[in-house]
Amino acid sequence: MSDVTDQVMTVLGRGRRHARFVPEIARLIGASPTQLEAALSELDGQGRVLIREQYCADPHMVGTDLRIVALAGDTALADIDAVWQRWLGEYLANHRCS
Repeated sequence: MSDVTDQVMTVLGRGRRHARFVPEIARLIGASPTQLEAALSELDGQGRVLIREQYCADPHMVGTDLRIVALAGDTALADIDAVWQRWLGEYLANHRCS
């Protein structure tokens, strides 16, 4: 396993919810987009993570990577949903379209 895949698994293993947005993971581990995509593909292929694409209809979010990655397991979907709901609530509370 590569150093980047190890780092992804370490980041996901931290905290109460074992899920994070892909850009957050990239920022935390400092990997290039190519390295991170390869690591996520490898981990997904091995069934070690679950990757879920989220959607926000706000035109300001077009082109934003809203994928959330979670450690695979019984709580993966709940962890992803919790991260998404927290982010969406904060975004809607603070964002004003003009």
